[in-house]
Amino acid sequence: MLDGPWATRLALAAIGLCTLVRGAAAVEDIGRAEIVIESVRGTLDGRERRLDARDPVFRDEEIETGTTSASEIRLRDDTQLTIGPSSRVVLDDFVLDADASRQRLVIALGRGVLRFVTGTLAKSAYEIRTPTAVIGVRGTVFTVSVDEDGATRVRVEDGGVEAANLAGVAVDVEAGFATAIAGPAGGAPPPPSPPAPMDEAAAPEIGRMDELIAAAAGEAPGEPLNGANDPGRRDSADPKRDKNGGN
Repeated sequence: MLDGPWATRLALAAIGLCTLVRGAAAVEDIGRAEIVIESVRGTLDGRERRLDARDPVFRDEEIETGTTSASEIRLRDDTQLTIGPSSRVVLDDFVLDADASRQRLVIALGRGVLRFVTGTLAKSAYEIRTPTAVIGVRGTVFTVSVDEDGATRVRVEDGGVEAANLAGVAVDVEAGFATAIAGPAGGAPPPPSPPAPMDEAAAPEIGRMDELIAAAAGEAPGEPLNGANDPGRRDSADPKRDKNGGN
């Protein structure tokens, strides 16, 4: 049996190993950025980084885009998130499990615009939150936007959603229709508006997002977006590399 200095060293080494294992588990990625246009930032545990194409994203990470920026992120269940300009999205929760009852994906949109394409999780696992709404998923493709005053607009391109205000008053929105949920005006939250046919002219922020993503997708095959392979800067996916590409 060891005692004295050697026992102390072994105990400290064991504690250090446990800490490393817990740390590795805590930062396991939940997906990757597929397209990044201009200034997109990720913030996790108070640490900010520049996000580039092929970089991993993590649970609890906040993704923020600039005024002429956009990003497309694919999660491990093949959920696709398209984030438009001047947007803030938090990847709140993600549980990928063979047991459908344990699956969960929660995304919070604080401002801006987000298109959501469901992946392989059970539909009941998905939830989108905004300052004025909670959106449950019954279908495949829909877009959510949050105005400066917190009002939420939901447009369904394929499938269907249930859009509720913060008091739980909900409407079902089918493909081709949209609803809006205004912010509270000093009283009870107003109910969602009755679903109405989508009006393309009423959502210029969505058109701008689509234009940016389409232009980026038209890049030459293999050409990095936003300097993702630039050896002259730090690669956020590999914190050991310095700005000159060294170790």
